[in-house]
Amino acid sequence: KLILYPNPTNSVINLSLEESITDYSMIIMDVTGKVVYSGQAQNKIDVSLYTEGVYLVKLVNSTNNNMKVARFVKSN
Repeated sequence: KLILYPNPTNSVINLSLEESITDYSMIIMDVTGKVVYSGQAQNKIDVSLYTEGVYLVKLVNSTNNNMKVARFVKSN
């Protein structure tokens, strides 16, 4: 299970995952589907420059194609 906290946030979002996060790639999208981040998964994400709104975080394990999805709200 993927847990994002604090939620909502105005600066940094933390990711908590039951397994090693280094096995995952990460995509962050806004509600329109626009990708705002794509790369290696991290435990902390600086979202301070993101515009206010709802975002989806999608983690994909390249070894077994396991996928985790969660959402967070960016506030000002």
